Amino acid sequence: MLRRVDVGAEVVVHVDARRNAHTDALDAGFMAAIAEWAAVASELRSRGERPPNPPAQPGELLATMTLSLTDDVGTTYRWNGSQAAGTGTEWNAIWRFVPAPPPDATQLWVAIDDVSGKRCAVPLTPLV
Repeated sequence: MLRRVDVGAEVVVHVDARRNAHTDALDAGFMAAIAEWAAVASELRSRGERPPNPPAQPGELLATMTLSLTDDVGTTYRWNGSQAAGTGTEWNAIWRFVPAPPPDATQLWVAIDDVSGKRCAVPLTPLV
């Protein structure tokens, strides 16, 4: 779900997954996996061995979505970084794009290709 778009020196798009039984099940599976990993990691460290990396947080699948921006004057927006999931933000993600919309742009659209393959576009008006 598109939560917010910040427009300044860059465009920052904030997306949240809707919490439901599916995300709750993924979270429960992650909590079990991280507990198992912690036990293994502790044992390996006690023997002076390096533990494996922890399991990925399920919200990281938000990073597999493709976002793109367009505006009414044809600006080419470039991806400039993103992040997904994390402690306290398990089902949140942000994408950053440059450049900022030019002064003559009056409409900005965010197109999201989500993990299910559906595509949506949200017009944001006005920029001025």
